[in-house]
Parts: sequence; C-alpha cells; structure tokens
Amino acid sequence: MIHQRKAVLIASQSPKGDYLPGIGKDVDNFKHFLLSPNGGAMHSADVTVLKDPSCQQVKDACQRADADFYQVYVSSHGYTNYCNERVICLTDGDLLDVDLFNDSDRQTVIPDACRKRPEGAAIGGIPWPQEKWKYATGDSAARDWFDSAIQACPYGEWIFHGTATNTFAFGSDDGGIFTNSLLDVIYDLQQTGAHEYLSLPFLIQQAAIRMAAEGSRQVPEQVWGGDASLLPFAIISPEFIPRIVRRPHQTQTETSKALFALGGLALGLYALSKIE
Repeated sequence: MIHQRKAVLIASQSPKGDYLPGIGKDVDNFKHFLLSPNGGAMHSADVTVLKDPSCQQVKDACQRADADFYQVYVSSHGYTNYCNERVICLTDGDLLDVDLFNDSDRQTVIPDACRKRPEGAAIGGIPWPQEKWKYATGDSAARDWFDSAIQACPYGEWIFHGTATNTFAFGSDDGGIFTNSLLDVIYDLQQTGAHEYLSLPFLIQQAAIRMAAEGSRQVPEQVWGGDASLLPFAIISPEFIPRIVRRPHQTQTETSKALFALGGLALGLYALSKIE
C-alpha cells in the first residue's frame, strides 16, 4: 500500500547567470499539474515549493520529504562541471542533481536547466491558461489509480534532464522548451479520450519528438537509474474533465502507436525541410 507521496519543486535565480523571469511560473504550473487528476491528485500539503532557496534549505526540504514516492523538479541555472557532474545553481552556491535524493523507495529528479560547460543560462516561465491544470480534486479515484501505478513500480532512483550533456536548455518568456513540451504532451493526450497510465520515459520520448518537430536541437535524456518503464508520471481519462469530448476507448498500445506514427511523420517533414 502506498502511504505517502512527496514532491519538492525548486525555482532558483543565481548570481552566476542572467535573471530568469519565468521560473516561478514553472514551479507553480508543475504544482498545479501534480494536484490535478492527471498528476495523480497529490495533496497540496505534500508538495513543497521553494523559491530562491539556499543550498541548506533545499537539502533540509529534500530530507524531510522521505516517502514511498518522491519527486523533485528544478527550474534554475545549471551546468556540467569538468568532472562531468550535473550541477544545479542556487542563490548561495551549487548542488549536484544527485544531492537531491533522499531515502525514499522510489525517487525521481527532473531538472530543467542547462548542462553546458562552463555555466550557461537556463530557462523559465510557462504562462499557460489557468484552466489547463487548476482543477485539483483532492482524494479521488485518480489518486487511487496513481497509487496502484506506484505499487507496480519497483524501487529505484532516476534522474531525467531536460537537455543532453554539454548543451543549453533553451526557452523564452513564453516558457522553457522541455517543461512546456513535457506537460503539453500530457494535456494533448488527455483530450484523446483514452484511459491509461503514462510512464515518464514514454512522456520524455514524446516530448523529444515534439521538440524536434518544432525545430529544437535540445534532447532530454535519462542520466541516472535503470529501467524506468514502470515509473508513473501521469494518468489520463475522460472522467477527469467532464467537458471534454468522449471518444472510443483506446488501449495504451494503440495510443502509443498513433503517437509514434505522428512523431515519425513530424521528424521526417522536419528533416526534409533541412535538406531543402
């Protein structure tokens, strides 16, 4: 039985880089997603939001968040150092992405920050329409379904970065490319009328296809942990938003095949445009 879920969301400026105008919006939207049925209907009290925290405040918050299922999201400046370690920049110093782990059974760290050598700018800000995620339901069938998905997931530690090593994380005032793509993929899938669990690797792959189709060279990647195919990140169902149009039920395989086909077509068109 899943007793506790915890999340720590970090938005941080840093004297090492330019001002990031949208990082507060990033974590606010990520929190709204976690509280929504699509994010598994987390309790608000179980989500800690840190804006411009010190290194010690981050460490303390992460250690207090020990749970059956623990998630960390970071929107900040970052870089890859010359020891090939992935660094998150905070107001008073730096932490490695692995410093955000605690003793939880299942834990995932998702930084949206640069990994360029030396330090480079990160991105921030996703000004979505509020109606996309602001429909938290508290205890509901969605929370029970997500707990079931967590139970089926083996214990482990995973880190997924929004960009590859020695590359920048791009964005604008309209939002970070990776975070925007990741959450927009879930939103689009919600509109299909399907009912299924969505693993984080699957969604990362779909976000990468979306980013490439839009002309981005930024490629998200898993940098820590083994097989994460059973690591849940979202669930979709027509029941979550009653106003959406219900369509015939699709299995996860059918939905995935359709998405891969569309993604392949988009990548092909993008490649042809570059050849021309």
